[in-house]
Amino acid sequence: MYTARYLGVAGFGIISLGISITGIYGVFADMGLSTLMIRDIARDKTFTNKYITNIAIIRVLLVILMVALVAITVNLIGYNQVTTTVIYLLTLSTIITAFGSILTSVFQANEKMNIYRLTSSLTVC
Repeated sequence: MYTARYLGVAGFGIISLGISITGIYGVFADMGLSTLMIRDIARDKTFTNKYITNIAIIRVLLVILMVALVAITVNLIGYNQVTTTVIYLLTLSTIITAFGSILTSVFQANEKMNIYRLTSSLTVC
């Protein structure tokens, strides 16, 4: 609420537009690779370095695709300088998050999940 009040209608609209565009095209930066990496590394930890390298290379290509799509969209629609700058900054944030998720995936794959079952001592008469 504070952000909307501080930025006003026009400023908050620019932020919302930028988040929407980067959210739509940000899907191309992941394409389910994080989930794949978590699943496969959790099965066999010896593939960790191989997956980090391969997924980082694939992410570079996907990020290039995402940036190209964002640039095409921004240039075709013809946003003003402020809106364009906000969209590109949010795209940069999405790129950083995409590469950070590689490390997050490795961490999640190496977590030890323990499930404790609670047994009930109730008896049915």
